[in-house]
Amino acid sequence: MAADDAMIGDERRQAVSKAIASLPDKYRAPLVLCDIEEKSYEEISEVLGLPVGTVKSRINRARNLLKEKLRDLI
Repeated sequence: MAADDAMIGDERRQAVSKAIASLPDKYRAPLVLCDIEEKSYEEISEVLGLPVGTVKSRINRARNLLKEKLRDLI
């Protein structure tokens, strides 16, 4: 991998991390548990004390917010 590619990859990772950190906690927590920690909807539901449907909708909303925040990178 060229140095330029590595730098672009690092910049993207930093942008994604920053975008995730900027999400409201009610969206960030389920997203991190699902996409980073690879927990199931049921496990996230138990950890956060929320119904599974709420977990699914919050993850969906978090992903949509991230797409908006990262639109320029894509």
